[in-house]
Amino acid sequence: MDDCKLVHFDQQVAGHDKLMLLSTNDLIVVKPCKKRELDFYQDAINFPDFQDFIPECYGTVRAATEKDLKLLDKSDILTIFIFNLKILQNLCLENVLHGFTKPCILDLKMGSLLHDQDATDEKKKRMIMHSLNTTSSKIGLRLSGLKVYDTVKRRYARFEKKYGQSRTVDNVLEALLAYLFPVSKYANDVENYAKHIEDTITEQDIIKEKIPTKYSKWVIECFIDTIKEIRESIIEHPNLRLIGSSLLFIYEGDRAAADKTWKSMLEEDDLPQNKDEDDSRLEDDELPPKMCDLRLIDFAHSDWHAERDEQDPDLINGFDNLIALLESCLQRQSQEKL
Repeated sequence: MDDCKLVHFDQQVAGHDKLMLLSTNDLIVVKPCKKRELDFYQDAINFPDFQDFIPECYGTVRAATEKDLKLLDKSDILTIFIFNLKILQNLCLENVLHGFTKPCILDLKMGSLLHDQDATDEKKKRMIMHSLNTTSSKIGLRLSGLKVYDTVKRRYARFEKKYGQSRTVDNVLEALLAYLFPVSKYANDVENYAKHIEDTITEQDIIKEKIPTKYSKWVIECFIDTIKEIRESIIEHPNLRLIGSSLLFIYEGDRAAADKTWKSMLEEDDLPQNKDEDDSRLEDDELPPKMCDLRLIDFAHSDWHAERDEQDPDLINGFDNLIALLESCLQRQSQEKL
C-alpha cells in the first residue's frame, strides 16, 4: 500500500476527465461520483441478468483510516473529494480496457432525455436544447467521445468533442466508419477534428498493417449481438431508468495483438467442451487478451425505480437505430473492401 498511489486515467474519451487508476495495476478505475451512481450499482446486484452489461463494481475508496487517507492524499485529483465525502464517493470499478494493447474507444450517449427530475430549471433547458441541437433527439444517440489507433501510421487520433456534437443524421454513419476503420478514407476525411498522439514503439517486429477484414467483421457482429442483448434486457426491466448513460465500445487496434488474440480464439474453439471447471489454464491475474468489449456506463442520473410498465421508447429507438447503423457498416465494409 505504501508504494501505491492514484494516477490519472488517460484513456477517458468523454465526461469530466476525473477517472483514476491505482499505480500498481490497471484492473480497477476509481471514479468520483455522487451517491446516486453508487446506489445504481448497489441496486443492480438485484438484477444479475444485467450484470454482464455494466462494469463490475468493487465498492468505494474512503478516507476511513490513516492508511486510506495516505493513499488518497497522494492524488492531487482527489484532494477536493477527501473533504467532501458526504457528497461524493470514490467508486471502484472494473477497468474494461484491461487486456487491450491499443484500445480503440467510442462513447455513445444513448436516449434523447439528458436530464433527471432533480435538475434545475436552467439545466433542464440547457439539456433539452443540447438534445434538440444534436442527434440525441433525432435518432436517440449521440457520439460523445472517440479515440482510435492507426496501426499503419502508429499513432492515436483523439477526436475533439465538437466532432460528436456536429454529427448529423446524414453523416453519423461515416463517424462510425471512421471509428471502426481508422486507416480508411472515413477516418482521413475528418482528421481536422483529431488530435494525433504519436506512438513511441520502435521495435521492428511490430506489424505495420491494418486490422484484417475478418477481424473487423467479427468485432462489428459481436457489437450488434451485444447491443441486441442489452436492448432486450432493458425492455424486460421497465423500472430501469437510463438517463445520460453511454455505450462504451472497445476493440483491439494493434495488429500484432489482434493476431495473437485471434489465434488464441481459434485455439480455444478447438478445445474439448467437456473440461472440468477446476482444469483452468489461466489464473485470475492472467486474463486472456480481448478482441472487443461493449458495456453500458455512466449512471449519475439513472436508477432502478421508475414506476412504469413500459421502457422509454426514445431510448429503445436509439438502440434500434444503432443496430441499423452497424449493419450498414457491415454492408459498407463488404462493398468497399474496408
